[in-house]
Parts: sequence; structure tokens; C-alpha cells
Amino acid sequence: MIDQNHPPKAGVHQSCAPKGAGESPWLEIQPLGSRPPLVLIHGVGGGMLWGYANLARHLGEDQPVYALKARPHLPATIDAMADHYVRELREFIPEGPYLLGGYCFGGNIAYEMACRLDAGGSRVGLVALMNASPPNSSYDEMNWTPAFACKFALNLANWAAGFTRWPADKRARFIRWKLQMTKKRLARLARRRTARPGIDANEKVDLDSVPQGDRELWERHVISNLRHRSGPYRGRVVLLRTRGHPIDCNYDHACGWRDLVSGGVDVRIIPGLHESLLEEPHVHRVARELKASIDTLCAGEPGKL
Repeated sequence: MIDQNHPPKAGVHQSCAPKGAGESPWLEIQPLGSRPPLVLIHGVGGGMLWGYANLARHLGEDQPVYALKARPHLPATIDAMADHYVRELREFIPEGPYLLGGYCFGGNIAYEMACRLDAGGSRVGLVALMNASPPNSSYDEMNWTPAFACKFALNLANWAAGFTRWPADKRARFIRWKLQMTKKRLARLARRRTARPGIDANEKVDLDSVPQGDRELWERHVISNLRHRSGPYRGRVVLLRTRGHPIDCNYDHACGWRDLVSGGVDVRIIPGLHESLLEEPHVHRVARELKASIDTLCAGEPGKL
């Protein structure tokens, strides 16, 4: 579930921006507390660290929160990033239970990290997927039945209602981008070509809205997500998602995760839009749901925590 028109916020928690490759990969959002640290993975292009800072403020002073920052020098595949981040995580936190989470693209990386930790014998206490969906999964399969048509109409109405709440300049930019992408697709059809070599990330995300210096990393992350296929996971995940879905999906309540996760998927519906999930007032609800899950984990291991 890559956001199609949500460039990085300017002027919000700029101290949380990723730094150079030679610096520590870890961002200490809230390092104090006796609970197991919550580790959050950067979003596409290294973004959403400002949102994690918002989230940490609502989790309480006893909950440590760290974020992994993006590094442009890493291979731009989700599998390679997950492998690398698991090594860094084990160096930073030698023992579990590991608490992992991420927004959208970051959720997909966190999921793959959990798969690797579990396969290696480490205990994963929490996998929190915030508006994340597995790419190239059953969630992408559309079957035009009467029930699906009803879901399509309801989701379209929900999307339209959110669209009207966007600022006028954002609506205009989105419409302009959609028209440009439609023109490109029609041009391909006119040449009787159903696909072009490679993947055009700009057809999925409005890269013109991304600052020039960040655009290459955004493009690499978007393409890596489009090419990725998630594997099975034996544990349990918590899916914190807004009510709306992308247009081109089957509107599954669990966004396709139940086909992959054998331990179960806890779905928590959060008010608001995809891009406002970690903004006020919705971030408070996200924090409440996460805190409840961590409370359950801590209650089950009083000797370790």
C-alpha cells in the first residue's frame, strides 16, 4: 500500500531526517524506559520518522522507541534491506522479544525482518503493520462479482470524501499527475505494447512532488516494493489500517495478510486517511492499540521485563 501522492512533510521534526551513510543507523526517538524497545522501520524514501516521533509521545515515558533510518548505499530490494537490518538489530538488541513495526513500505520490511528472526530462533513479540499490504499477493486480485462491486462503490465513496478534505493545491497536483499517467498508458496502448521494459515508479507515486535530492531513493524503494513477494510467517501480526483501500485491490479486511500469516492477524481500524494515520488526532488511537499489545506481552513475561 504505497501512498500515491504523499511527499515528505517539510518543517516537521526535521531532526528525525536520515543522515549520511557513515552515521549510526539508529534514531533514538525515546530511549528511556524498562519495556522491550519498539523498533520502527523507515517508510519509502526514508520518510515517516516524524510520524514515529508523534507516535512515541503517546506511548508513555516507559516505552523506548527507536527507528532504523534509510541508507542510500544499501541494495534496493526489500529482502536485502531486511537481511541487513536484522544484522544491525541483533547487534543493537542481542535478545528478544523483538517489537517491530513500520508504516506502509516500512511495514513490509518489518514483516520480512520478523520472518528472518523467527527462522533464526529469535522470539518476535510484536509485528505492527501500519497501513501495509503484501505486494503481488491475493490482495491485488480483483473479481467483479456483485459483492465486489458493492465494496468498490463504498471504497470509492470513502476515497472521494477524503479527496475533498485535501488542500486545493494537493488536489490539483494529484489530478495533474493522474492525467499525465493516463496519457502515458494510452500512448503505450497506441503503440500496441501492453508493458514497457522495467517498471515506471512514477506511475505508482507522484515523484514530481518529492524533493529532487530524495527522488532517486524514493524511486528505488517504490520499485523494490512493486517487485517484492512476501513469504509466510509463523507468528502473529497486528494490522493497524484506515478504513479505505487502494482502488485496485479486492478490499480484503486483512489486506491479504491472512494468506501469509499462520499465527493470525489482528485487524484494528483507525479513523482518518492513509496519509494522516500518524497525525493528530489519529496517532493517539494507533498508540493506544500498540500499547495494549505491548501490555499483553509484558504481562506474559514478568521475569524478563
